[in-house]
Amino acid sequence: MFKYGSLRLFFTKFIVGSIGTVFSAVYLISLFTYNINDPGFNSFYSDSNNQTVLNWSGKFGAYLSSYSIILFGHLSYLFAIFVLHESLKLFLGIKNNYFFLKLPLIFIGIIFVNFLLKEINFERYQIGLISNFIINLFSENVLSQSENFLLYYLINIFIFVLGILIILFSFSIKFKYFYRSILIIKYLKIFNILRYLPKRTKSVKATYSSKKNEPTFQRKGFFKSKEA
Repeated sequence: MFKYGSLRLFFTKFIVGSIGTVFSAVYLISLFTYNINDPGFNSFYSDSNNQTVLNWSGKFGAYLSSYSIILFGHLSYLFAIFVLHESLKLFLGIKNNYFFLKLPLIFIGIIFVNFLLKEINFERYQIGLISNFIINLFSENVLSQSENFLLYYLINIFIFVLGILIILFSFSIKFKYFYRSILIIKYLKIFNILRYLPKRTKSVKATYSSKKNEPTFQRKGFFKSKEA
């Protein structure tokens, strides 16, 4: 934190980070207060000068939220959070690597996550035109070739998990924390019980064999003594 480098880098990071933080804040507010009746994607060519804007960010926020949700769906919130995250890192002087790689990756991750969400078909959840076009194109040319529904959904789940991993990389979240969160089930007590099952089985077998052998020795001894 607060490692800006030279004075020139300090002003560059501070100014760019400040602009990005303000923009992402306005972006999030516009998305939260999005109203379908506001001027936007559907009313771009109509006369909306005298139209009442309900969006808290004004007409700019109305158009920004409308185009974002229509084109990219409700996961536009994720992109706005990404911009806020990266802008705050610049503003605070936190080291930020691979920004120009993460920027397109966040869109790819959003599209990949929408693969499975489209199949689930959540009510009031909007995927977006771009994601919908790519998913339909991929489904018609690749997924539709398979008549196995299990394989079809496994491919969708694989793409969904890949999208989650891409989004985690875009937010600089280390994969080891994600891996540990998935494997948290190994810390359940049932695994501790299963760990000791073979030992207990061996002990049960040993006690059973010892109990079974004891009467035979006694019987042999009894018959010998009787014959004598």
